[in-house]
Amino acid sequence: MKIKILHVELILVCLFFAGTVCREAFAQGTSDKKSEAGPDVRGQNGKEAKDARLPWEKETGLKQHMMLTRIKGSRKIDIHPVKQAEGITTGLVIAYGHVISPPYKFEYQGKKLFVNGVQVRPSLVLEREPRQLLPLLTRGQAEATFKGTQIQRAAQELYSSGLKTKPLKEVQAEIVALVMKSTDVFLRAEWISDRALNAKEVVSGAVSEMRFSADPPVELTPKESQRREEENARWENEELTSRMRRVLGAGHCWIFLSQGTAGDQGEFGIFGPKVNQIMAELGLTREQRIEKIKAEVGRGRYEFALDVVDNYDPAEWKLKE
Repeated sequence: MKIKILHVELILVCLFFAGTVCREAFAQGTSDKKSEAGPDVRGQNGKEAKDARLPWEKETGLKQHMMLTRIKGSRKIDIHPVKQAEGITTGLVIAYGHVISPPYKFEYQGKKLFVNGVQVRPSLVLEREPRQLLPLLTRGQAEATFKGTQIQRAAQELYSSGLKTKPLKEVQAEIVALVMKSTDVFLRAEWISDRALNAKEVVSGAVSEMRFSADPPVELTPKESQRREEENARWENEELTSRMRRVLGAGHCWIFLSQGTAGDQGEFGIFGPKVNQIMAELGLTREQRIEKIKAEVGRGRYEFALDVVDNYDPAEWKLKE
């Protein structure tokens, strides 16, 4: 039996679906997008009409975020980094809210990426979470999801065919123009590497990472498909570590979040002391610490704040203050 594989390495129906209702990413997420009061549900003559919003659309802030994220429980996790004798000595890596001290060594094992012996990709916290059924989409969300997958398929075809006759930058510009034609699906699009594009979704406010291949769609056997998946995972990890090296080389902090995303958090000397101050502040509840870190340090991201609050170790965080 053969399986038809689209080499978009993108977010096709299932991943785009998840992004719509139960995924948040580094950019400003649905929680903040919907933080204002909900729409007026009064019908004609001021009479109360049925509220057609989904449950999560009726909430705001942390409560709404927890309804959307796949990680329902605590992000508490113990890690045991292996001290390295050599490696990258600049910058700082934070994984699951834990500070891992340099030097840094990156290793691959199949689809997995390790930093100093700690698995950072796929997320250990996500791996232990039970699989959950996704909430039903509204008609508008379903239409946007379907349209999004069609745009991504068209973008992949444009990428693989365009590279045969045009320079990469020209093809990338055409893809951005294609994506941004659908302002009801995507708010913005930005290339983060030669083969990866970040596109912010209108419906969820999350950022989807689209991955492209120069090869057109091909027919693969199950065994070939598995081999290609492993090759693609290794390429993705190599691409990621290349970006990490640049960020760490600049003296910045690279973070891996429990929900699966990663990125440049800036200079530890700027945000580290603020985290220590908030965590040492007396009288704050867990929720209050989460809100303060989200607002003052986490660039509006609940995931960063949740990781830090659940796994904060003053000895780790004050080590580099």
